[in-house]
Amino acid sequence: MRDYCNAPLRRRREAANRSVPQACGCHDPWTCKHYSDRYVTDKEAEAAVAAIDHLDMVGTPGLLDIDTCQALWRIGFRDLAVKVHGRSSGLAA
Repeated sequence: MRDYCNAPLRRRREAANRSVPQACGCHDPWTCKHYSDRYVTDKEAEAAVAAIDHLDMVGTPGLLDIDTCQALWRIGFRDLAVKVHGRSSGLAA
């Protein structure tokens, strides 16, 4: 009976040990506690800047969520953050 109860846990641990480690260092994405601490990184914000520039160039207004707009503000693209937040929230055209 004991092996019957422990078999699923053993298989889960073996699968976690075979998986690729996450960026935070955790091996098991199902038990990683770092997702709650996640925020938009500087590289993600720079990618958002590039995406917004490209979308503006082709005539499509790019929209971003508030967390990404705050990250744009944090890395120094303050005018772009205000402009994109305004059109994402419907405040400006």
